[in-house]
Amino acid sequence: ADLNVKVDSGISKKAVTVSAASLENQYPDEKRLLNALENSALEVRLEALRSLPKAVRDKKAKGLVTAVISEHKVLAVEPGDRTHELYGIAVDIGTTSVVVALMDLLSGDTLGIASASNPQATFGADVIARIDHVIQNPDGLEQLNRRVIQVINRLTAKLAKENQISPQAIYQMTVVGNTTMSHLFLKAD
Repeated sequence: ADLNVKVDSGISKKAVTVSAASLENQYPDEKRLLNALENSALEVRLEALRSLPKAVRDKKAKGLVTAVISEHKVLAVEPGDRTHELYGIAVDIGTTSVVVALMDLLSGDTLGIASASNPQATFGADVIARIDHVIQNPDGLEQLNRRVIQVINRLTAKLAKENQISPQAIYQMTVVGNTTMSHLFLKAD
């Protein structure tokens, strides 16, 4: 059955033209961006500030930039109009396998799915063995966390490459797993 569901990821993109700096317009890039967005109450995150100078000076884009916005924060600034590209991943961390799905957050479509064995299995086939590894080894939690992060990054990069998108264009991630898998992912004792 067709479901009529509105997709709302909580992230939006807005394309605006940022005025060029000049003797008459000596405001910093951040202020000129907020003026273009017509919202001076937005907080521009450090990651966005880092990408802002290059984006507003991109010769092809000629001042046209796309702001990635979530919860009154500018998360990133991309050169040109990139409002048609908004991606996220859904991750299922199982005891035996890890599954990553690349999602188009505008349409809700699944663009691809990749899976791999959970590399934490080298420290134990079940959750009890992994918990014991964390208890018995001072760096056990770090080891198990690093393993699952590496496989998620690898699967995400694979899906991004297959779909010809940059992993940096993935702005949202949802992770599920049982209590132990969730704690190991969060590096929480």
